[in-house]
Amino acid sequence: MQWRAVCDDVSVPHDPDELSVGWSSLPSMADPDLHVDLVTVDTDDFEALAAVRVEAMRDSLEHIGRFDPARARERLRTGFSPGDTRHIIVGGQRVGFVVAKAHGGALLLEHLYLRPDAQRRGIGANVLGRIFAEADARTRAVRVTALRESAANGFYAAHGFQLVAGREFDNDYERPAMCRTSRLTLRPATIALARAEIDDRAGFARQLGAIVPDNWPPASIVDALPLFLEWMEAAPAGLGWFAWHALAVGTAGAASTLVGSGGFTGPPQAGVVNIGYSVLPQFQGRGYATEIAGGLVQWALRQPGVTRVAAETEWANPASVRVLSKAGFIPAGTAAGPAGARFELTGIINSPG
Repeated sequence: MQWRAVCDDVSVPHDPDELSVGWSSLPSMADPDLHVDLVTVDTDDFEALAAVRVEAMRDSLEHIGRFDPARARERLRTGFSPGDTRHIIVGGQRVGFVVAKAHGGALLLEHLYLRPDAQRRGIGANVLGRIFAEADARTRAVRVTALRESAANGFYAAHGFQLVAGREFDNDYERPAMCRTSRLTLRPATIALARAEIDDRAGFARQLGAIVPDNWPPASIVDALPLFLEWMEAAPAGLGWFAWHALAVGTAGAASTLVGSGGFTGPPQAGVVNIGYSVLPQFQGRGYATEIAGGLVQWALRQPGVTRVAAETEWANPASVRVLSKAGFIPAGTAAGPAGARFELTGIINSPG
């Protein structure tokens, strides 16, 4: 199948007491005026971090009869990695710490602790926002585990984490990988999301956390959805190299709305990836296609080994040609299909680090 640019738009399980359980109550949302610094720790900071951990987790673990200060300290020591650990500093004072590690293609939020007197001030939400920004720059999901009896469950749910598994003592959560433009959130499809898109509309909307219009999917991709799923099932580690969904961000707390889709036909071949996109009719003419294409191009060029992004459309579709031109593409010959035109954008190889 040749996926073309289509547009009418003109413009790891963990020990149950080892993770972030240090919330005595649901913290507030992030305060944009709050100044929080994250500072990498030194090896010599371990004892201070252990004291914060014991203080922060006491209430949650005493509630279920599992509080053991010596064990809590040793569990922290076992996985202590200064390079992945940062002090949370507010007003020049250390009020907690956060540990975020690359793990299995995601960012694992292993610890997030605040002293009791630093809770309910929006500090935790501020730190999460920083972690999300780091994950989004690399299009990584963020994963975390919380004790089932901890108020941390409400905190993570309120900040976009989805429950993916419940176990005897704790719950596993994931905040999906994302890429952001000025008005859109672009989300790469997971296998579960692609399956739901085909045969579970309610589950699809729930996983997206967005309003799904009645006329979804766009006519141009209806027949391709099973193929996208097949590709993803054949290459489950290739998150980001297949379908993406474009969500128009809601204002004043309103829910986001699914307006279009895009993506690639697979990982780079000889440095080249092929891009496609589509926007629902009622959202065309608003520049969304240009944003989808631009966001995906920028993401692709940050991935190791990518030197060019290619797209195919038809000269008879001037709106799509304009979108590609705005995104920086230039004509590069004819496409495989009849009346098709190939466009390419050349970039610099960048590593996401």
